[in-house]
Amino acid sequence: MDDYMEYNVFTVDLPETEEDYRKPNIHDLDPYDPLVRSLGKLEHVKVKIPDRKLPDSIKLIDSENIEFTLPDTDPYCSGEKLYKSPTIRLKYGLNVLVGSNGSGKSTILRMLRGDLDRNNYKFYSFDNLHDGGSNSISKAGFYNDFIHMGRMLMGSEGEGIMTNFTKVASAIGRFVRDSKEKYPNDPVFIIMDAIDSGLSINNIIRIKDLFNIIKEDCKDAVIITSCNTFELARDSYCWDVKNSKPVEFKTYGKYHKFICDQDKDIINGEFKG
Repeated sequence: MDDYMEYNVFTVDLPETEEDYRKPNIHDLDPYDPLVRSLGKLEHVKVKIPDRKLPDSIKLIDSENIEFTLPDTDPYCSGEKLYKSPTIRLKYGLNVLVGSNGSGKSTILRMLRGDLDRNNYKFYSFDNLHDGGSNSISKAGFYNDFIHMGRMLMGSEGEGIMTNFTKVASAIGRFVRDSKEKYPNDPVFIIMDAIDSGLSINNIIRIKDLFNIIKEDCKDAVIITSCNTFELARDSYCWDVKNSKPVEFKTYGKYHKFICDQDKDIINGEFKG
């Protein structure tokens, strides 16, 4: 069955003469005012929502694995490939993108969101830098949510992130339930960027517990997040974005060496892999 979106739209013919330009500014008037309606028209519009489909860049390999092929391994037209391979192997459940700053973690998430969006494939996206922090405070003020606004202003950075993430967790839950109901056999994509920035170890563990609950509740959930801390990477399925291969971290020492070695190569303008 085709899906449609319905809404009311007020239209006005563009002015063609100088006299038309001198008429009242239609954008400053009430579209339901009789005088305004005599100058334009209010119509009920029914528009077909574009068909949803999985992007060609995403392949469902089996019951555990998904492959995402990057549309461009040189997204900044620098003449050098940002990644050793264009193919990223994802799994159902939590996928953690690891690498030093500047390695291309956020770029991968941006390209994945773009491919899904172009194909009308709904996903949940949260960027801690853009959707949290001061933007979250402004949004709370706009909706007169002064309790949330006060907590964000008076608490520490970590407390503010967790206060905001409580709302995010509820939104993710609604999104997963709606997706399962409407598309029971399709992957459910949840894309998170910088989710662990500024958090203490105990709060990162709480977020990982939430991700595990989502996976238990929805076997088709694909959670992809960039990583800035060892605790998020520890014992998780991690993808080395520069070397284009899975990597495992059980000790802080291994993670420390991995990040520092990559950072040294990036500073020197070369990546040895």
